[in-house]
Amino acid sequence: MSKVLSPCIKEMFSKIFKRNRKPLVNIRKIFRKAKNLLDLIKPKKRKIIVIDETKLSGFYVWAARDIERGEIIAFHVSKGRSFLEAYLFVRKVLRKCLDKPELILVDKGPWYKWVLERFGLNYKHERFGKRNSIESWFFILKHRTKRFYNSFKRNAKDIGKCVESFVYSFVSVYNLLLLLNRGELS
Repeated sequence: MSKVLSPCIKEMFSKIFKRNRKPLVNIRKIFRKAKNLLDLIKPKKRKIIVIDETKLSGFYVWAARDIERGEIIAFHVSKGRSFLEAYLFVRKVLRKCLDKPELILVDKGPWYKWVLERFGLNYKHERFGKRNSIESWFFILKHRTKRFYNSFKRNAKDIGKCVESFVYSFVSVYNLLLLLNRGELS
């Protein structure tokens, strides 16, 4: 995996951390290129996954985080919170797992119970504890979007695609930095 990522990573970080001040447009372009890195997360055996959703710029961002590795394994952007969105999201999460996870931690959202039982998954409602890892990740995401006042291109035809594109890139860079900090990439 590191052989595939290394040239892209070196190019991305060499452009971001150059001493000369380039316009932010170039960093934005590099950030957009990084979104392809999320596709490189392969399905793995996962023990505990935390699932939650938050509101961001009028849309709901659903995210799933692997507790052991700390990486975001899946996300979904939707206009609402319902059983259908929860079903689609849990299906995305299960594609990143080799087997069914041992446990899924969720909050008391009514849309989770039916979906998780439908897939035959073990789940537990938890307010604090291990579930705080996904809440802390949402804090980082919201902190980053505050830099541009939580607003995306208002003149865009589909703001949802702008939100999804940003979150996709953000998750990719976040997971990449986790891998670099653990020394899994050279």
